[in-house]
Amino acid sequence: MIQARKRRELAKKRKNFFPALIIALVCWSIWLLVFFKLAPGSALAFLVFYFSLLGSLFFSFSLISGSSRHGLFISGGIIAFLLLRQVDLANYFNLVSLGVFLIALEVYLFYRDKS
Repeated sequence: MIQARKRRELAKKRKNFFPALIIALVCWSIWLLVFFKLAPGSALAFLVFYFSLLGSLFFSFSLISGSSRHGLFISGGIIAFLLLRQVDLANYFNLVSLGVFLIALEVYLFYRDKS
């Protein structure tokens, strides 16, 4: 019974792999297009840059780690640090604080899901 459940979960992950890969490639191509073609001064370019980068990092790290929650935390941490860097608040303390916050959030959610 347990093996059948594991096989179903594995088959579900395999079904979702190809669409997620296609979405990740589309997001990376949009991000590269924005990076090389749009002027950095406009608000639209700012929003499209960060949202396409968030999408591409999220899908890429989700595919690598096999967990959408891990992909969201890693990509959110990278985006948060880039935003801090853009407003000149990026330093080692903020990087470590952001990492500790994300790890604490993951540990909390892990133990909450267990019980």
